[in-house]
Amino acid sequence: MRGQPININPVAARRAGCAGCLGIVGFVGFILWMTMFSNTCARMLGQETYPFKSDTRHLDPFAALVEVRARVGKNAHLTQIRATFVRSDGTMDLNADYKPGPHVTYTFQVPLDKAPENAPPIGAGGGPDKQYVQQVDVDCFQPGQRRSVSKISGNSRTSYSYTNEGMDFYRHTATMAKLDPDIGEPKISTQDLWKIALTKGAPKDSVAGIDFDVNGYEFRIRDTKVRFQCDPSGKLKE
Repeated sequence: MRGQPININPVAARRAGCAGCLGIVGFVGFILWMTMFSNTCARMLGQETYPFKSDTRHLDPFAALVEVRARVGKNAHLTQIRATFVRSDGTMDLNADYKPGPHVTYTFQVPLDKAPENAPPIGAGGGPDKQYVQQVDVDCFQPGQRRSVSKISGNSRTSYSYTNEGMDFYRHTATMAKLDPDIGEPKISTQDLWKIALTKGAPKDSVAGIDFDVNGYEFRIRDTKVRFQCDPSGKLKE
């Protein structure tokens, strides 16, 4: 026995479809609104997070330095770059789903034009020959990650949440310190470092950690014997 034919009201079907689409659009809009609203509030409290113009699925940690420097401020001295999970094409996928995910940190020192308001006077630790320096760490990781912050100042506590947009800034409390020299722009690319690694037997489908500082470059692949260093000019250290 055949079943009875089912009559579908085309108007009702269209209305249901539109309602479903509106629901999806509304949900996405709500998420975007919450992200913008929470980040606006967080920025008012001093939190800094910025998006990359570069493709975060193919981010070259050395090439992206230009974008990061532009956000740090003038006269900033770069002291270190630490990148994890760099692929053999020299790029990182900050949007990768695996945990822990690709991550790159840029460390700067910023000389202050004047001492902080709470700086000690001469005779109590201060001095005309001492310079106030602020360390700035720029952590770059998966855009869209939520972060919670709790700050204590005196007898008050401030708590808020925000969404990482790509670059996440942390400006440390300024201290009296010797300003380290700016290590400048990398003289060798991440692709060039990978070319050296491949000659040393590095698996092409693996990911590497790459550091750049005043001593030069260090390349390593975890769980393998592939590890080497280059001097600041990019020459391989034997």
